[in-house]
Amino acid sequence: MLSVKFGLVLEGNNNHGGGSRRWINRAVEGSLRRLRTDYIDVYELGVPDETTDLDETLGALTDLMRAGKIRSFGTSKQPPSRLVEARALAERRGHGFFRTEEVPYSMINRAVEYDLLPTCQRLGTGVLAFGVLGGGWLSGRYQDASTARAAASSVRARLSRMDASAPANAAKLAAVRALGQVAQKAGLSLVQMATAFVLRHPGVSSAVIGPRTPDHLEGYLAVEGVRLDDDVLDQIDTVVAPAASIDVADTMWQHGTRALQPSRRRRA
Repeated sequence: MLSVKFGLVLEGNNNHGGGSRRWINRAVEGSLRRLRTDYIDVYELGVPDETTDLDETLGALTDLMRAGKIRSFGTSKQPPSRLVEARALAERRGHGFFRTEEVPYSMINRAVEYDLLPTCQRLGTGVLAFGVLGGGWLSGRYQDASTARAAASSVRARLSRMDASAPANAAKLAAVRALGQVAQKAGLSLVQMATAFVLRHPGVSSAVIGPRTPDHLEGYLAVEGVRLDDDVLDQIDTVVAPAASIDVADTMWQHGTRALQPSRRRRA
């Protein structure tokens, strides 16, 4: 299956991005050309676009589907209310509707359990979970402050917020150690338990993985057939409570919940 995201605003160029008909048509033609394909299986609106009417976005995507250039379309990092609004609008206007939602979800970032996953279940929307290893924290590599500090020396790690001196990261380290003990007792690696945990939720359709080596891939593939029992799930809940996230930044609210931005808050 070929999935492509569109709508991301390129740095320094606000005219390239968003969910307008003009940009959607331009972006899909570019993707088809670069990928040398006749169609895209799932075309995803990468971030919410509050400046474009949903009717225009849904209409443009529906026309692309009817033209055979995409087979279906979805979203990423959308708040539940936006998904409900889009479904109602699609039914009212005769448009196609968002079939998938791609969202960050892991054992240390569980905020989507509160509303997004139940909403997608009610709507019949497929959920593609990414960040199942919590930005690397659940890879099993970072068991103490020294290993996290070593990781923080690389550019990639700084972008992943691996600095062990940050309060939220200290809490993550504690959670990782506790979760590692749960995994060990269950006879699993931390990667296996983290991936199996995400797939265990009935609202999740699939997990997006990012192996960089054959060994990484083998670790993910070993999850096939692993089903966490209730006792293991209960132990995970004692480390990170359902619908809780250790670091709110991991939820990527800044993309989907613009109302929380300083300029939108009453106290700003």
